[in-house]
Amino acid sequence: MKFLVVLVLFALLKQAGATCFAATNVPFCNGCGGGCSSGNGCLCDIDHSLLPCIPTTCDLNTNECCLAEPGYYWDSSLSCCTDVLICNPKCTRDEECVDRSGDAVCECNYKMYKGNTTEDIIPTVDCKIDTMTTSVSRCLLIYLGYDYESFHLNNDSIDCIFHYPDIQNDQRVETNQVKAQAGWCGNDATIIDSKIYFKNTLHIQHLPSQLITKNPIAYNFSCGYNLTMQTSLQFALHPLLSTTVLTPVTGGGSFSVIMAAYKEPACSTPFVDGESVDVGTYIYLGILVKDTDGTNFTLRADECFATSINDSNYSPKVQLVSGGCAVDGEVDTAVLQNGEAMEAIIRIRSFQFQDSPNNLFIFCQVSLCEKSEACKQCLNGRSLNGNSAQLGLGFPLEDNTYSSNSGYHT
Repeated sequence: MKFLVVLVLFALLKQAGATCFAATNVPFCNGCGGGCSSGNGCLCDIDHSLLPCIPTTCDLNTNECCLAEPGYYWDSSLSCCTDVLICNPKCTRDEECVDRSGDAVCECNYKMYKGNTTEDIIPTVDCKIDTMTTSVSRCLLIYLGYDYESFHLNNDSIDCIFHYPDIQNDQRVETNQVKAQAGWCGNDATIIDSKIYFKNTLHIQHLPSQLITKNPIAYNFSCGYNLTMQTSLQFALHPLLSTTVLTPVTGGGSFSVIMAAYKEPACSTPFVDGESVDVGTYIYLGILVKDTDGTNFTLRADECFATSINDSNYSPKVQLVSGGCAVDGEVDTAVLQNGEAMEAIIRIRSFQFQDSPNNLFIFCQVSLCEKSEACKQCLNGRSLNGNSAQLGLGFPLEDNTYSSNSGYHT
């Protein structure tokens, strides 16, 4: 305990003895119209030939501020360059600040990991709605002889290698990010009860060496998600969907909107692209907005209609939804949810056009409206004022021309 106190006092005395740089051959930046920028350090203005300078204030708040004078480091507490060794940005808890040819650099403090084995390599897993992120201590990997730059997944193609340094809990880690989607870079997807589980493997190779004394590491990781309108799209390999961008009536950014087709009202089993549909089959259109504020806005399908070709301006067309509510017509249509949240659900019984029996195309005009009772009301064919966008889906229909409802023929 006494030894620790002595070390702390020594560090404080050393810091107290630090003095700010007194300009000699190198000018101060405020005297030559200079400034500091990342990657360039601090330089005088053009009239002074962009000579290096020493700042009296530096927004970079890193050792780049002091590049003009070797052996000097930025002291954020004194707001100046001093000759006291300082790593800025500061080192993490498993690193130490050392002098390397006049540069203050953070290096691993391997004393912290003395006695550790490969069993102590336990990646953390962070499950977000779109991504699965694994992180491992860089210093621990190096200490045990593993190469953090070798991270790869089950699919080790260049398109599937996405890892980067990060700092978590005051520790420098190497982080690998995976898209939470079936089939992406070797992901396996499994549905159990009402959840989807995505699984992959993080592979880490040993450092190059004349002698190989350790095996590569293969760490299996997984994330589980509740089966929802959005996560079910991540499970399907090629879901039938349409996307667009929508701006709220109040402005202030734009948001991605997705319309997909599902096989049941829970919107957990999507149709896949190219999947044929029998006439009379219920199609559930699920429309959702990603990454927006559900406390202020709701999603509303103002209008939906169908055509026989992939052209929303083609006639004849059959109106399915008008003014936010189902049209009472020949086609069985029901609005199950609309204008209440960031998801809308519309049920439509599939049908054929006499002149084009092989395809059915459905288009919906959608908008974001400020949350109110008006968003849920029928507007007699009128849409709420505001920005809107159109989405469309196409369905190949089964040829039922020669089918019959009779159970037996002679």
